[in-house]
Amino acid sequence: MNKEDLYKSMNGISDEILNRSEQNMLPTPNIRKIKRKYLTIAASIAVVIIIGAVLIISGSRKIKASNLMEGIEAEKDIYGASGDIYAKTITDFSVQLFKECYVDGENLLISPVSVMASLGMCTNGAEGETLRQMEQVLGVDRDTLNKCILGYMSNLAQSEKSKLSMANSIWFKDGLKGVNNGFLQTNANYYGAEIYQRKFDEDAKNEINKWVDDKTDGMIKKIQEEDIPEETVMYLINALSFDAEWEKIYQSHSVREGIFTTETGTEKQVTFMHSTEGLYLEDEDTTGFIKYYKGRDYAFVALLPKENIRMADYVDTLSEKKIGNLMDTSSNGMVFAKLPKFSYDYTIELNKALKTMGMSDAFDFSKADLSGIASGDEGNIYISKVLHKTFISVDEKGTKAGAVTATSTDNGAAPDYHEVYLDRPFVYMLIDCKSNTPFFIGIVSDIGESMN
Repeated sequence: MNKEDLYKSMNGISDEILNRSEQNMLPTPNIRKIKRKYLTIAASIAVVIIIGAVLIISGSRKIKASNLMEGIEAEKDIYGASGDIYAKTITDFSVQLFKECYVDGENLLISPVSVMASLGMCTNGAEGETLRQMEQVLGVDRDTLNKCILGYMSNLAQSEKSKLSMANSIWFKDGLKGVNNGFLQTNANYYGAEIYQRKFDEDAKNEINKWVDDKTDGMIKKIQEEDIPEETVMYLINALSFDAEWEKIYQSHSVREGIFTTETGTEKQVTFMHSTEGLYLEDEDTTGFIKYYKGRDYAFVALLPKENIRMADYVDTLSEKKIGNLMDTSSNGMVFAKLPKFSYDYTIELNKALKTMGMSDAFDFSKADLSGIASGDEGNIYISKVLHKTFISVDEKGTKAGAVTATSTDNGAAPDYHEVYLDRPFVYMLIDCKSNTPFFIGIVSDIGESMN
């Protein structure tokens, strides 16, 4: 088969893969071979996997892969970006990706920080137009992105009752030649990435899944369901895990049954948790509240479109500026809040979303330039798939998946009175209170059991 026929054949395979998912579009790294790439994220655990050549494991199980980080240590004088820079970068990317992933009437949950970390590792092997497109979609140049992720990871608050953690790994297929030390060094410096190389067999798949299971505290058991395709040469994986207890745990008398109504008018029987909160959010089309987790490092932010505003129209209004204004103008006051218990998994291929946002070359075998990853002659490296998986559980004790926090103090004056009842579709965010940046953002469109 000549080169032209090979290109056509591989592009046909890529098109078939893309057509099997209506929600897909996000670029990731290539690796000089016609390979598939997966990017995965998990709420409570955000996992990003890019298939192309990465393999890594941790936990009690012994890693069989060769450690490519031997002799490579993170440099001591590397510093992250300031809070203002990474806060704006992360929030803006979060909103844009969220809007591209939204499907009317469906639940949604993404971890933009996890996606950015996985793609950020990939940018360190990108060159030319491929790099330019990735930087444009991510909102900053590669060097600034590296510093943003380092700054973010360096400032994650950890406590017994409120914990957000991030881990990165890269797995290369045995036989891939010329892996660039510069690519490894940069990802060690800014991402703390563990990097391994081994044969991509059944044990490799199990090790990858074990790593994901460990790093997400069991919230995501598997990221690789099927055997690793022969053409896959690398995985880039980010795992983000959040587990936090409410500042004030709901007592039994505050939990009772009620009705959640979908946009189509269907009534569902659900369990609501009632509370009085102290931070109220409002603008021309939003009412909401902020609910803290223990320690107030993280918080849950609820955004409820005002009556008669369709969720699709509300999502269109979202922007980094709008979210920033809502958080900055939060007011002290008595908020009678009603939050439903909910739990769900979410999976989406991000290829389509990322392409629409402007990152197309990385997914094109004939155009992708990921030559900074490896310099062998096996073929061109490109991103075949970006798979994002998330999970969230919100109940009386707290949240597993993510947290959002906004601090405020009581002024002692007679409080204003507000009601925010989340008994119809709403947007929510889990936020890092130091920077007011979302590490999870989602929509609850449907929940509970039908009353019919």
